[in-house]
Amino acid sequence: MNDPANRAFEPASSDGRNARPQGWVDVAILGGGATGVLVAIHLLEQAQSPLRVALWDACGRWGRGWAYGTSWPALRLNVPAAKLGAFARDPEDFYRWASEENGNGAVRPGDFLPRVLYGQYLEQRLREAEDQASARGIFLIKRAARVIDLFRVPGGYCVCLAGGEQWHARFVVLATGLLPPAPLPGSEACSFPLYVNNPWTLQREALEELAARRRLLAVGTGLTFLDVLTLLSSFSFQGVLYGVSPRGLFPLPHRLSVHGVGKGTSQLEPPFPHIKTLRGLREHFAQSVARGIDPRDWVDLIRPSIPELWQGLSLEDRARFLRHLRPYWNVVRHRAPPEDAQLLGSWLHTGRCRLVRARVRRLRPSGGRVEALLEYSGGRQEGLLVDAVINCTGPRFRWQETGDPLWERLFDRRLVGAGPLGLGIATQPDGTVLGPDNEVQEGLFAVGPLRIGDLWETTAIPEIRSQAAALAGWLCEACKASQARMDPSASMG
Repeated sequence: MNDPANRAFEPASSDGRNARPQGWVDVAILGGGATGVLVAIHLLEQAQSPLRVALWDACGRWGRGWAYGTSWPALRLNVPAAKLGAFARDPEDFYRWASEENGNGAVRPGDFLPRVLYGQYLEQRLREAEDQASARGIFLIKRAARVIDLFRVPGGYCVCLAGGEQWHARFVVLATGLLPPAPLPGSEACSFPLYVNNPWTLQREALEELAARRRLLAVGTGLTFLDVLTLLSSFSFQGVLYGVSPRGLFPLPHRLSVHGVGKGTSQLEPPFPHIKTLRGLREHFAQSVARGIDPRDWVDLIRPSIPELWQGLSLEDRARFLRHLRPYWNVVRHRAPPEDAQLLGSWLHTGRCRLVRARVRRLRPSGGRVEALLEYSGGRQEGLLVDAVINCTGPRFRWQETGDPLWERLFDRRLVGAGPLGLGIATQPDGTVLGPDNEVQEGLFAVGPLRIGDLWETTAIPEIRSQAAALAGWLCEACKASQARMDPSASMG
């Protein structure tokens, strides 16, 4: 960032409380986790004319976010290394990077590597893209700052940071990533160590305290549950971990083969344009399984067509899917690393982990412990007394309920509207944000999990990197065209 033009990025006063903008950028990216960093990487790579990009994140841990911000090597990625490259054209990029970091050691394409490595990989690729782009007059400012407000101004948007700074941006990309779990009923009366709402943020002292207890209850038995089980194992937990979920389902393990899709899948013909109803989808699945196709292979084959299939379903069918089929979909689609599945099997076999098929209706502190009121199938209720409860229900996807000042203001100003069935926010196919009455918000875009209501399949790296690349291409062309309008000579031979 040696270009004198970047002085525009400096605050106008030492305390940053000026009302007038401290600087301007072509593109502002709100969120510095994996989603925001992938957008920045693709912007820096694709831009061929001068461009100013800002990347703001409350924590400033570039590429981490909830998903990859852990410091625990025991927590693994749930996707093989060879599929997680930052670029769709080169999905093995992360695998090669990890091999080089390991001194070209024993890293295989199908390995499920420590999650902490992926955050390091994204940060390094961002740094490399930044260095290469600066020679072309393309500059990135990264700031550890919380964005608290956003509103329209002539020519774009004003981005307001905590502390008083205001910035003008021609385009804004909402890339805020995943939300923490929704609190469990009654949890407001149960502080730590009785209750943990977000296990992704647990630090060493908290984990040591939990591991010293005898009876723990985890609500939810998906991938977050497996993370908690893995962490407790690494801290030599000797008690009993109860896993509670209404259907008692655990994620299926990944199959050890990475390349190719599996026996029998050649009988499928994506993108399945004939499927227009939930019943048709269920029938297609049942017929495929009857022909010997593994459910995991079936999901992999339809995955590229999921946004099209999802949008083709009526709202009633989508609601039925969420009510009745979502848990079954999740355990097939969101699979466990084989090592985690083996650990779970061992704990179940020895009784250290016990599955309870029930719903948690209420938590209540009781004499230094916590009582969970469980409701079983048929309506029978009983209390289970444990030393602590850990919320493993996974991320929520209703941004209008977060209580975050930025999102409250975006909804209050009608800059954003909730997505179908209240999931995510409403967007056009290119990611342009829609207001509550489907009014187009020109210059405001969303990427990644925010688009779940419209696309359903939008929370994993393959989909996010494709969205990031497509949006970056559009933004680069739009900024170039805008510069040409301001300087007609730039387009003359």
